[in-house]
Amino acid sequence: MFVTVDYYKNTYKGYVGNNTDDDIEKNLNAATDVVNVLTLMKLVNGQIDFDKLPPYTQNLVQRSTCIIAENYLINGGYEVVQSVQNSGLNSATVGKFSYTESDRSSKATFIDSTPPMAIELLLLSGLMHSGVCVRC
Repeated sequence: MFVTVDYYKNTYKGYVGNNTDDDIEKNLNAATDVVNVLTLMKLVNGQIDFDKLPPYTQNLVQRSTCIIAENYLINGGYEVVQSVQNSGLNSATVGKFSYTESDRSSKATFIDSTPPMAIELLLLSGLMHSGVCVRC
C-alpha cells in the first residue's frame, strides 16, 4: 500500500466524515488496487520498487491513491461505488424530463468510476506507459 491512514488524514488531509480508520484503510487498499491496475502492476510485480522512485513520482502515486480513496469515502465506500457503476442504470425520468444514455456495447469498468485527476497524476508519473523501457 502506497498510503497510510496517517498520510491520508494528516498530509493529504482527505475527507474523513464518519469513517473509522479501518474504513479509510479498507478504501485505501481498494484505491491501491486501482492504481496497481492502472500502472500495469509495475509496482507490485518487481519491475519497479516504489521506495526507489523519485520523491516527485512517489508523491504523484500517493496523491492519486488518496483521490481515489476519497472518492470512495465520499460516495459511501468502495462497494457502493462499484455497485452503482455496475447497476446498468442508463435512463431516468423526473416529471416531463427524461434522460437516456446511449446504449453501451460493453459493461462499465472500474475506470468509469476513477476520478480523472487521479488518472492524470498517474499519467504524469510515467507509470501508465506500456512501451519499452530503455533505461531500466
